[in-house]
Amino acid sequence: MSSNTVEVARPSQSVTRSRIARIALIALFLLILAIGAVPHYLSGKWTWKKPLPVENLAQLRQLTTTGLSVPGWKTLEGEQASIGGHKWFVQKIQPEANTDPASKPIILLLRPQNDPKAQPEIDWVDIKGLDRWKTDSRSSLKFEVESEKGKIPIETRFFRAWSDRATFAVAQWYAWPEGGNPNPAAWFAADQSAQLRGYRQPWIAISIQMPIAPLAEIAPVRDKMATLAQQVHETAIAATRNPKNQK
Repeated sequence: MSSNTVEVARPSQSVTRSRIARIALIALFLLILAIGAVPHYLSGKWTWKKPLPVENLAQLRQLTTTGLSVPGWKTLEGEQASIGGHKWFVQKIQPEANTDPASKPIILLLRPQNDPKAQPEIDWVDIKGLDRWKTDSRSSLKFEVESEKGKIPIETRFFRAWSDRATFAVAQWYAWPEGGNPNPAAWFAADQSAQLRGYRQPWIAISIQMPIAPLAEIAPVRDKMATLAQQVHETAIAATRNPKNQK
């Protein structure tokens, strides 16, 4: 063999090395997490046992009384509702510049954290069961929002839902100050990480239901939904911020 021959790693070797690298990174992350958690555990301040207080609990609870004022949108109706045994605020909103008298309002549902120990549950199942929806066309709808730490990515579950009475494009997610995701486990991980650093990630369950023609595709309203979801997320987080932390 010539001395100029270049050895090329076989695909299987590359895959193996990549897996080892990922496992090493995960092990390192768990080690760092454990090192940060052990002092809290030994001192009896384990966050799963006794969570830290939620400083903006009053502002969060206010959401179920007044709803949300979204810039550029007006609220036509708003009221509290019990869904799945939990208190929600349901409001119908419409663009302030709406020129189509036949357009139907968008339905916005909000359920904020109301207790330091309260956690997201099966909220999406509760809403689906309320009107006995059938659903399909499921995908993730992602966007970014501005925060005190710069732009942060938000992920929502986006799908079509219909009943005998209406068809909707729907976006649902849990919003918290440093993130947003429809999976309760994502919030749990973020909140535990925050508590190890001495603060909380209070959450708000958000569901946006945008009326569309019966069984119409949801792709044409995807961008419109992303824009509205971004506005709702940023407005909800700003409206529930503790006044002590207002700039």
